[in-house]
Amino acid sequence: GINPQTTLVEGPTLMSIATGAQVTLRQMTFRNATQSALVVSGGLFTEGMAFDGNVGGPVGAVMITNTGTATFTDTVFRDNVSTFNGPGAIRVSGDTTIRDGAFYRNTAAPAALGGGAVFVPDAVDVVIDASYFEGNVALNGGALTFTGSGASSLRITNSTFYANESLGSFGAIRSFTT
Repeated sequence: GINPQTTLVEGPTLMSIATGAQVTLRQMTFRNATQSALVVSGGLFTEGMAFDGNVGGPVGAVMITNTGTATFTDTVFRDNVSTFNGPGAIRVSGDTTIRDGAFYRNTAAPAALGGGAVFVPDAVDVVIDASYFEGNVALNGGALTFTGSGASSLRITNSTFYANESLGSFGAIRSFTT
């Protein structure tokens, strides 16, 4: 989160993790990116992080590509906005685990398929545990949209969805396969 002992990173696209790289980030805040704050094509583990006030496209905060994997632990996503066809916080195209996460007031682009906080368009495995989603906004699936197909799975446990808003339907979670 944001505190005096946290490293603050600001700017356009703040970091890109290449295919094959394994990166651990702890006690950092990524803020005010004007493009996706973090693009993950390799492996990522975060702990005690914050993504705050990032505005860009195709996602406000983190884009996980189809070659990337990510584990977010004790990570806060707050006030991130997509300006072009994506979610405010995380676009998941690689296997992802979110534990003890918090998602506040993230907003998907108006024309996006959904997921104010998290959008999962691909056949991947996603685990969300002990996480909190509040005040996220999207056209459909205010907090989370899962459209993965094939061998994909979505497992949500011990998590709370509160006051998420859909401008169309599915206020908290929209899940379907194609």
